[in-house]
Amino acid sequence: MTDPDREISRLFEELRRTDVADAPGFRQVLGRRRLPHQGQAGSAWRPALIALGVVLCVAVVLIRHNADSSRVPTTGLTSWKAPTDALLQTPGAELFDSTPEFAEPIPDYSGLMASPETIPH
Repeated sequence: MTDPDREISRLFEELRRTDVADAPGFRQVLGRRRLPHQGQAGSAWRPALIALGVVLCVAVVLIRHNADSSRVPTTGLTSWKAPTDALLQTPGAELFDSTPEFAEPIPDYSGLMASPETIPH
């Protein structure tokens, strides 16, 4: 390792040691837990008020959504057409909907093929 790399590694190791030394013990962390104080009655109601606010917001959104959707004419799923269906209509697409019919009997053109001996090299 080069000198700057060693210096960075040493500084990080020093930082780790400082963090470990400054970290509080487990029992000290447990002793810091918050308990509702008698003078702060509002903190006991705070989660209930937050939940009530969320429920009210959801109710307002649902009511507005239902009011908006009642104004829009609904169509059945079977009558829906994708806006890109026009891209599927290509020239000659009607040929894919039918099977070609051949004249009976099918002509034999095998005699017209050149044999390997008659092909010039």
